[in-house]
Formats: sequence, structure tokens, C-alpha cells
Amino acid sequence: MRDTLAVCGIDVASANRVIDTKGDGVDSLQLFAVLTGKDVETMIYNAGRRQVNQGGYRLGAIQTKRLKALNWWVHARIREQEEVNGYGVEWTIAACQQAILLTDIERTTREP
Repeated sequence: MRDTLAVCGIDVASANRVIDTKGDGVDSLQLFAVLTGKDVETMIYNAGRRQVNQGGYRLGAIQTKRLKALNWWVHARIREQEEVNGYGVEWTIAACQQAILLTDIERTTREP
């Protein structure tokens, strides 16, 4: 999971907190299947309000966008009936960039 988060630009120390955060941790790709994009935003917001020694972490706008793209990518793989393994080896920088592009396209087509 740390390699998957590294593609999102999240360093090892922050990745450890993303994975291990009490109550809000995401330790596998399968957990993203139950999270919406709004849930990911809330998770990041809540973690940013905590102190580091309480499992808190802060992510920048680009890291947040990439993490939301990862969430979208997991949901897209499920929609396409593709396997989502726990390691995310298919989640590459190219896959991240494509997911960001597709999420932006989806968002702009939904907006009035």
C-alpha cells in the first residue's frame, strides 16, 4: 500500500499515518471500494485536524487530487469487473494521470 500511496506523491511517513490512522486508516485498496470521493475528502480533512502524534497528517492539493483519483480508479476497476488486488501494482503514474483526466471529464460533464 505504501508504494501505491507513493504514486500519489505521499511520502513514507505520511503513508504510514494514512494506513495506520485510528478509525480512518486505509490499509488496502479494497477499502477504497466502500469510500466515495467525499469520504476521502473527509478522511483527509479529519486527519489534518489531528496532531501528528495522534495519527494526523497533512496532504497538499495535488496529493489529495491523486488520492481521490486512486479512489475513482478502484471504483472504475470494480465497474469494469476487474480485480482490485491489495498491492495496486497496476496503479502507476500513467494510471494516476489518466484517472485524474477522467475524473475531471466526469466532473465537468455533470456540472451545469
